[in-house]
Amino acid sequence: MADIFLAYAREDRAAADFISEVLRGYGYQVWRHDEQIGPDEDFESAIETSLSRTPCVLVLFSEFALRSEWVLREAEMAAEQEKFVPVQLDRLDTETMPASIIGYQFVDLSRWDGDPAKLVTLLRGIGTLVGRPPRRDETILKALRSRGGKWRTGDGDKLVSDASPSPIGDIPSRKKQSQSADTPKPSKSR
Repeated sequence: MADIFLAYAREDRAAADFISEVLRGYGYQVWRHDEQIGPDEDFESAIETSLSRTPCVLVLFSEFALRSEWVLREAEMAAEQEKFVPVQLDRLDTETMPASIIGYQFVDLSRWDGDPAKLVTLLRGIGTLVGRPPRRDETILKALRSRGGKWRTGDGDKLVSDASPSPIGDIPSRKKQSQSADTPKPSKSR
């Protein structure tokens, strides 16, 4: 069984690839739909089964993710099961977020420079949900550091090379507050 279910929009695949490698570098097994679902499997059933069996669901939010029916559905299921860790890849307007997730503290990676060491709060939150602290694999982490902060270079992704530290917030295990917001029209694309 994987430790982390990673939910993201197709356009954020480069960021998902890098974050997956960082998490694997800290000893976590990451479940991703593009790596684990076979062509003969029912996509929806595989998603629901894997999400329910994984102790932590990391959701990468971007403008693309907010338009993805799949990402929003996975986020809502994770929140209902109290295993939701929302990560903000872009500066997002809270008014564009669904009301069901607006009350959570997001980990802000919108200005992250790609240094795995700066993910202390994120890793602590994941460790709490998974039930064990992160373990370091220096070989993977060294390779990631050698990229020089270039961690988002895919379709629709910005190249991040800003060396300023990221404002990373605490990750609660439960919803903090409920606010209303207009829910954006989701698309069926992943």
